[in-house]
Amino acid sequence: MQEITERKNSEEKLKESEEKFRTIAEQSFLGIAILQNDTVSYVNEQLAYKFGYTTEEIMKWGVGGFMKVIYPDDRKMVAEQAKKKQSGEPDTVNQYQFRGIKKNGNIIWLEIFSKTINYKGKPADFVTIHDITEEKLAGQKLKESEENFRTIAEQAFMGTLIIQNDQVTYVNDALLQIFEFSQDEVNYWKKDNLLKLIHPEDLHYLREYREQLRSGESDIKPYYSYRVFTKYGKIKWIDQFSRPIIYRGKPAELVTIMDITEKKKSRTRISKTQQLKIGAS
Repeated sequence: MQEITERKNSEEKLKESEEKFRTIAEQSFLGIAILQNDTVSYVNEQLAYKFGYTTEEIMKWGVGGFMKVIYPDDRKMVAEQAKKKQSGEPDTVNQYQFRGIKKNGNIIWLEIFSKTINYKGKPADFVTIHDITEEKLAGQKLKESEENFRTIAEQAFMGTLIIQNDQVTYVNDALLQIFEFSQDEVNYWKKDNLLKLIHPEDLHYLREYREQLRSGESDIKPYYSYRVFTKYGKIKWIDQFSRPIIYRGKPAELVTIMDITEKKKSRTRISKTQQLKIGAS
């Protein structure tokens, strides 16, 4: 009699536990499913919605039926992980990303968190899924934008660099040629490395100019001319244009530099010639 009572109590607790699980799962914004014996033993509304099916349709899928919503190139990995977790095997990957196929044929990106659980007395694969399609598309667009920027910058005759968190995160070939450095030499450069290239007599004025830019003064020119040293000690005159940008999702400074050394020399020669003419007259 006691054995029967204990069994009933155990069944009631199991029933209560399952009801609590379903209540939580149905209110979750994550897609949730339980795989057992390669069939879907449970699926919530969110997961069904992500794939464009109803829960009733998914629950009718047979053995291995869930594989039809996995992108072909990702099926091997997903199937392997699902099998291991349904068997309770060790050495599993609990979190990874894969592509899914909606009922209408659209491809979506998903992030899965899964692990082995005991479900109705047997091992099963407890799966939670998050749709990351928008994040993936945003990342892809950002990558394409950066590639387009690099393509344009590498063909430009003006030097270009990006400074972020006082770190030089990008320089183009034109800038390397102006300062006579190689790419390897400027890797991991910080803002202080750039300051050392500025002629000491111009550093104070450049700081004043940058402070005016930061304060938002409207009556200042969009560039500043100053002298710099190259790697081999040559003195060059440059025009610098700077503006704030968002780079890889964070604030940064885009700096464009033009070598105006020859223009400065030409102006100096013209000025001297004019002075000589005035003196001769």
